[in-house]
Amino acid sequence: MNAETPAPIFCNDGTVLPEWIDSMGHMNIAFYVRAFDFGIDGFFRHIALFDDYKEKLGHTFWVLELHVTYEHEMRLGEPFRISAQLLGYDDKRMQVMFFMHHAVHGYLCATMDSIFIHVDFAARKSAPLLPEARAALEQLWQVHARIPRPPQAGRAIALKGRRPSAT
Repeated sequence: MNAETPAPIFCNDGTVLPEWIDSMGHMNIAFYVRAFDFGIDGFFRHIALFDDYKEKLGHTFWVLELHVTYEHEMRLGEPFRISAQLLGYDDKRMQVMFFMHHAVHGYLCATMDSIFIHVDFAARKSAPLLPEARAALEQLWQVHARIPRPPQAGRAIALKGRRPSAT
């Protein structure tokens, strides 16, 4: 991949910690979300909509909905890398897909498809994007619009087919 090829942005690196391991000897489901939460911070820092945006302009983003897929188990001490792809935005919301890859072997471990709402922090209510946020998202969208949409994006959870018959 060359420098002109669009790609998800790097958010952060981490390592599976001992307290993240469950009784099956792998990373507990709750800690995948915790690892992605660190990635969310990295994403907003990257686009300059983190602490300064909230402190100086009084606005921020909150998660409305998320959907996690578990692609490959992670075990104690394994390193991971979180990246993000902007999938779209409107006047108040944005959709971002986060990816967790094994930092050494490169395989996909998990994804988190997320919808964020723009919030007036003092009022604690949704609010239209400020010009600073719109500009940051549009700049990122100009790059990320060219990345193929991940197959995990926008998935719904459902069992397809029939229920088992009673015996």
